[in-house]
Amino acid sequence: MWCPNCKTEYRDGVTVCSDCGAELVPALPVEFEDLVRVAAVADETEANLLADFLESEGITGLELVEAEEEIEGEMTTVIQIDVPANQEKKALQLATVFLSGEAAKEAQKEFQEMTDEEKAEKLKESHDRQEAKKNIHVYESATEKYKDNLSSGQTFTIFGCLGLVFLGLNLAGILHIFHEPFQYIIAGLMFVAFIGFGLLSFKKAKQYKEAISAEADLGDAVKNWLAENITAEKIASFTEEDPDAPEEAKEILIIGKIHDELMAAFPDLDSNYADQLVDTFYEETQNK
Repeated sequence: MWCPNCKTEYRDGVTVCSDCGAELVPALPVEFEDLVRVAAVADETEANLLADFLESEGITGLELVEAEEEIEGEMTTVIQIDVPANQEKKALQLATVFLSGEAAKEAQKEFQEMTDEEKAEKLKESHDRQEAKKNIHVYESATEKYKDNLSSGQTFTIFGCLGLVFLGLNLAGILHIFHEPFQYIIAGLMFVAFIGFGLLSFKKAKQYKEAISAEADLGDAVKNWLAENITAEKIASFTEEDPDAPEEAKEILIIGKIHDELMAAFPDLDSNYADQLVDTFYEETQNK
């Protein structure tokens, strides 16, 4: 969870910023994420086609930005493609494949074969996607969610109870921080709310704790399926159509095909969890 004002990250279960009191949001808008440049092209159409290609391969939250760049001694306007820093490696690989390989030629060919109305519609769709706010979702396991909510529950509950003790000491005349009735009311409601948030976090923690076993069983089932169905021979077959492609392009293609087959076998599997399992599986097969 994030504070939209302070840009501070909080654990799951926390709902209010402790610094400014703002309500937390699941993710910051793209403009607050660290963006890095992965490519820059002079042609707007090519930039939009590259953006479409990156998004079709799973890159989220990218932006197209006009920038001035010196090319052969002259300042030229280019379209810069920026992506969130945590997706830089994959985006760079994809952009390299697109700009130097057949993907760019194929996309350009398809675009040129469109009617003027279809071209305008495609460019509008691409532009609208860049304007839309996008959140980046990274898979968080049930174990991680359990720990986060348990920690938040403990923090909120302890702070709320200590606050009520502090309030009681004021009422008893031992401390003299509050003097007006409305101060007691506001402070009391705040501390009770903290306890309420704590109990809610404990409830969520219990739910996630119960889900840990099921998630582990699902993970084991997926790993067994991958081991049985994605053999070295099958991995090799994924790149038979283009054996001379760059190694980075082959890796992206292989991982994408494994992901697609896995989702076909487990249609209810979280796509981000599938990405995590496929990446781990592929790395392990390469290290054998």
